[in-house]
Amino acid sequence: MILGDPGADVIKVENVEGGDDTRAWGPPFQGEDAAYFLTVNRHKRLLQPREHAGRPEVR
Repeated sequence: MILGDPGADVIKVENVEGGDDTRAWGPPFQGEDAAYFLTVNRHKRLLQPREHAGRPEVR
């Protein structure tokens, strides 16, 4: 958050086995994501790897 607030390009790579647990911390929710998740991950691009042939893969 500290680097993203002034404009840095921050990329968060999430866990292959379900992503970030804080997505479900709520209420309150905005859509399917918890407000806490949206707050602590502001200004971040999120990458969610997929399993391919038993290995994580990011495209």
